Amino acid sequence: MGHETRTLRLKEPNTLIEAKTKMTREEMVLWLYSILKVQAVNYKGEEKNLEELKEKKEPFKAVAKVDLKELAGFLAEDSKRKYRLFNYYRKVLKGLIQKVVFEVDKEKYKQALIYYGFDYLVDLYNLNRQELKEIALAVVEKIELWDNGVVVYFSEYVAPLIVAYKKWFTIYKLNEIIELRSRTALILYRLFRKQLGLQKKTFRLSAEELKEILDSSIDTKDLRSKLIEPAIKEINSKTTLIVEVKPIRRGRGGKIVAFEFSVEEKPTVLTAELLLKNKALLKEWLSEILKKLVELLKKEGENLSLEELAQALLSYGRIDKATALWFLLHFTESSLLSAWKILKEVEANTDIRHKERFLKSVLPTKKKEFNFLLDPRVKPLLEKELKEIAGIKERKVEPVSEEEQLKEKIKEYWNELTEQGKRALLENFDAKDLQELLKENPRKVWGALKVVYRIHSL
Repeated sequence: MGHETRTLRLKEPNTLIEAKTKMTREEMVLWLYSILKVQAVNYKGEEKNLEELKEKKEPFKAVAKVDLKELAGFLAEDSKRKYRLFNYYRKVLKGLIQKVVFEVDKEKYKQALIYYGFDYLVDLYNLNRQELKEIALAVVEKIELWDNGVVVYFSEYVAPLIVAYKKWFTIYKLNEIIELRSRTALILYRLFRKQLGLQKKTFRLSAEELKEILDSSIDTKDLRSKLIEPAIKEINSKTTLIVEVKPIRRGRGGKIVAFEFSVEEKPTVLTAELLLKNKALLKEWLSEILKKLVELLKKEGENLSLEELAQALLSYGRIDKATALWFLLHFTESSLLSAWKILKEVEANTDIRHKERFLKSVLPTKKKEFNFLLDPRVKPLLEKELKEIAGIKERKVEPVSEEEQLKEKIKEYWNELTEQGKRALLENFDAKDLQELLKENPRKVWGALKVVYRIHSL
């Protein structure tokens, strides 16, 4: 059940994605989950075929039998938490009764009805009134409880949009929807999925449009740092989308007036070029792959933490860390421990000059999907990420000034001078010892030292 639920694909009409929404994150998740198995019913509550409804020109509603136990089971393994989630979701869905959550543009709503073949509803709902600009849609009309969840009765205005899927809808992945904890991230995720489905990988939104979509009155100068960037960071780390944002300013260095978004799906096969362009992908991939290796090693009786595994890879000196990982990944379907043994033997064998070439030769088959690890541009990036996972903080090397560099050279040459040469140099600057000499202008000392060194060195 868990695997099937994880791979469920949810759908939502684009007309409703564009609409203003006041939903909380939990309401949005349950709204999307509820319309997954929605059915059309007439006013008597009888399930009806859409073509029959169109032929008789009947208004209709939509009903969904929502299995909340299944959803709670997907989100929690502990039985007590499952029970709490089950009751909580019932409460959330009850809260949607008669709650106006969508304000839909009349013309777009009419366009959708006509396309789906429900043009008779345009007159029935009196949608041709000139003064009517938007339509307020109440999502849920009634909720009935049953053992495993609830039966949701959607209002008649919403029903035509959620029972017919022919065009203008967006598909979401349930596991991604559930993973997003931030309401802002979930709203933007729906928007990005819609744009990607429309083949619009790059698009712009004004700051005011974004604030309306996010239902926020935040100051424009804080919109990017407090809402957009944290949400995009969450989307990039928890979904298969790669999103980048760029602020658009009025004039050079002026006020931010809009944002340009670029959205694409993460590729199934990583490449060096992609990782160099988006370094966050390497971090995410490495974390997941090390977790997988930890689990596989545990099955073979070797208990290592994620940090210990990263430290083990970093311990290699003669073998490059990325090469060691590349080698191990060829043994994920067989014995990893035997692969570790081979690596240790090769690391200790000083007679093997080209270790990477040797490791390639002992593999019966080579997996091309891991070739990016052998790219010299990726290797230092991977080592840096391994150190972070292992909890090793790299010391920051402060840049050395030209003056300090000269002083170090003076000390180095000083030690090579004869005693006579040292006395001559000190007399030249009226200094008692090396410490006093270093207080002088290093450029002048360096020039004099080279002359003295040539005369007095052995």
